[in-house]
Amino acid sequence: DGGIAVAGTFAGWMTFNGGQNIDSQSSQSDGFIARINASGGAEWWSQMGYRGGYDDGANAIIVDELDNIYVTGVCMEHMNYQRADLLSLGPNVQDHYCGSWDSYSGSAFVMRVSSSGAFQWATHGTQNTNIIERWGVDLAFLSNGNILIMSSGQDANWDPTRGHGIEFTEVSRAGDYQQNVDWCCSSDYSRVLEPRAMYLTQEVYSPPNYASGHSTSVALGETPTDIIWVAGTIDGYLDDWQGEHVGEGGGDSDGGAADGMTADSNMDYGGSDVFLYAFNWNDKTWMENRIIEYGGAGDDTAVDMAGHDDGRVVVIGTRDWQNNASFGPWDLVHGDIQNESGQIGYIWSHQDRDFDGWGETVDECPTEWGDAWRVSPVGHLACPDRDRDRTSDWGDDFPDEISQWWDEDGDGYGHLQDGVQPDAC
Repeated sequence: DGGIAVAGTFAGWMTFNGGQNIDSQSSQSDGFIARINASGGAEWWSQMGYRGGYDDGANAIIVDELDNIYVTGVCMEHMNYQRADLLSLGPNVQDHYCGSWDSYSGSAFVMRVSSSGAFQWATHGTQNTNIIERWGVDLAFLSNGNILIMSSGQDANWDPTRGHGIEFTEVSRAGDYQQNVDWCCSSDYSRVLEPRAMYLTQEVYSPPNYASGHSTSVALGETPTDIIWVAGTIDGYLDDWQGEHVGEGGGDSDGGAADGMTADSNMDYGGSDVFLYAFNWNDKTWMENRIIEYGGAGDDTAVDMAGHDDGRVVVIGTRDWQNNASFGPWDLVHGDIQNESGQIGYIWSHQDRDFDGWGETVDECPTEWGDAWRVSPVGHLACPDRDRDRTSDWGDDFPDEISQWWDEDGDGYGHLQDGVQPDAC
């Protein structure tokens, strides 16, 4: 009908259209949900949280095909829910107990209400010793129809007022937690990553069929792969995460998959950078060719993101106006625009038209599927590689021989001594 549902966080009191107030009854926050019609008028609005205490809030909202509304955020202890026109305490108040770890941190929650604002169910994080869901950051629908929640938490030894690490949890539309859970960066590593937004897309493709070492097709697959793009802020260095070095900007400098992927993040200067990572939900793995970090010496952050079915992902955020920031092949130089906060906005687009996982800021064959990643001393990133030696056909001195890829002196013999026809000189 052209209407929209919105959710957010407020403190004190607020109202829509001059109607019934909702009131957190303190300087601490509660969450709200509202339904706005096509003319901009509020049809109803609701309050969620423990009035008079604790900082509860709503961070993200999605709506299904039946106009049911799903919200995630943080619940500090009790989550009281009621519509603004039913504010008198009593049977109209729905109470969900979330529990809390301490006076500063609660649990990630997911709540569903109907299109008319009627409470249907609420559930919260597992709170076991290895998986700490304390802040619900974002949510989306998986290809199987269930809900994917991205949440954040932190190791108990670190500041409990900040979200760190990335967790994905699957919940059915009836509110039942599924067994599918994946957690990134607990313990000391959790302090490095702070997720801000995600974009979930279904990619339906398969890599080329290398029959007899040659690419014969790029036929589309039948089973969709749920790919979760995550944008956020990285503040520090993590030496060994998923086999990659993250937070250093320059890749692992040994010919590995991360080489050439990232710009200098200048963590030595104390600034934060922007990260854009992708997670394959079907395989439960982070995708090594989609680990991207950009930024400069100042504090650069991601705020939100969106995506398109042409393989494009757009990130918006802020960067330090006094320092240059590197976003792939583009350098955003510091300018004359000054801001009292020291920050100015940016918008950055990452595109992957051939769906090979390599963005076009680094993909040297942007319209051809490729997974070659050796670029030194020969080779081209993300280009076809028919002999599967990780060196692109374009640049491979032996494109049909997997054991050799470089003829340093051009005499027809390969550089690798353990390969076919090695060069003795």
